[in-house]
Amino acid sequence: MNKLHYFLNVVVALVEMMYVRIICALGRRICRNDSVQRDLSTAGFHQEYRMLIFAYMGLGDAIMMLPMLRAIRHALPHARIVALAMLPSPAHEILRLSGCVDRVDLFAFKQASVWKRLRLIARLQRERFDIVICPYTTPAPYFMRLIHSIPYRVGHVLPESSLRHPNVSYIFTHPVRLSYNDRKHETERYRLLAEVLGIKTAAFQAAFELAPRANYSERAEERMREVGIPGDALLLGVHPAVGETMPWRQWGIERLTAVLQHILDDYIHKGFTVCVVLFGSDADLPVLESMQQNLLGCAHSTCSRSALKVQSAVKTLLITPQHVCNSDDIPIEMTLAFLKKCHVLLANDGGIAHLAVAIGTPVVRIFGMTDYYGYRAIDSAHVSRHRDIWKGIPCSPCIGLGVVKRGYNLHTCGHHRCLNAITVQEVVEAVHNVVSASFGF
Repeated sequence: MNKLHYFLNVVVALVEMMYVRIICALGRRICRNDSVQRDLSTAGFHQEYRMLIFAYMGLGDAIMMLPMLRAIRHALPHARIVALAMLPSPAHEILRLSGCVDRVDLFAFKQASVWKRLRLIARLQRERFDIVICPYTTPAPYFMRLIHSIPYRVGHVLPESSLRHPNVSYIFTHPVRLSYNDRKHETERYRLLAEVLGIKTAAFQAAFELAPRANYSERAEERMREVGIPGDALLLGVHPAVGETMPWRQWGIERLTAVLQHILDDYIHKGFTVCVVLFGSDADLPVLESMQQNLLGCAHSTCSRSALKVQSAVKTLLITPQHVCNSDDIPIEMTLAFLKKCHVLLANDGGIAHLAVAIGTPVVRIFGMTDYYGYRAIDSAHVSRHRDIWKGIPCSPCIGLGVVKRGYNLHTCGHHRCLNAITVQEVVEAVHNVVSASFGF
């Protein structure tokens, strides 16, 4: 049935694309103004615009979009902003936490039937939006009729067209063209979508900071007291997993465990109590529990050599929705609260690492096949607090702007040198340097 739904979605999308392209080529209008080329400064920023933003993206992308959202909200304080986010991504939690959108609609695009999608399009058309913003992650071909019915149509345009990612630049009144080799940061790519409308974004260049509400911070402290973590303990956060859909981003559980074993050995000998905080989703629980047992085994060996009690020298804490969230909690806020407590986070490139950057926790991030230039630390303050490890070999990154580059196959490249060239000792030194620079340990 899922295959049938997918096939029908593709067929209907192709029909819509052909229809809209013909209409555009003939210079006609199928709904409202089709020839809007001016920016919003002509019409005035004071108007109560109705704006739709496609937020079909992952957790890290939503964080990188925050500077654009904050610039738009500052310039258009009276606008009604609606975001369309996908399930099961937690990006919608970031959008709500930002306070920049008035409503977040959720839609399981990949699982939805063509009829559900058409009903969604009809409902959104009835709201008569004035502006639509389509980042490059937007499945625009499946929403052509909706997008073309909105006067101001802003969107990223990818440099190449394919059957999976067709060129739909003709649909946008304000296209923003991207290149795979432009080395722009993601925040810059999103801010261009606001600037093409005449919205000034310079003051919001790095405005992707987040903070949990006080009650979540208090509950994180309470949970740490329950586990017996002293106030002077070194809290080392780790995010070992990368999600089921992107296993190729993972440096390796064994190597991460080896790094932690070295760090435990070093800091226990210095007299520190170390707490390893393992972050992940409920699906990552088997991996987290296995790492937890391995670390405790390593701690027993280290403490026996130092005549220390392992219970007083090493603590571990699992942070998953199942372990720390009640039914009415927002999982991302609980994660933010625990990230804020950590002295450093060691992670693969992914959403949890970007959350840590946004919350102000120093991070050691491991980049391989993904877009280092798009997600690197961008200003001097962040560079001093964080360490991004990336080898920069000629074929890396092999994925950019959400697309595997032509001629690349990240699943079967045969060598994975971008990740395998990163050594355990290199990561250990990076963690020590970040902790020493930030806290003097």
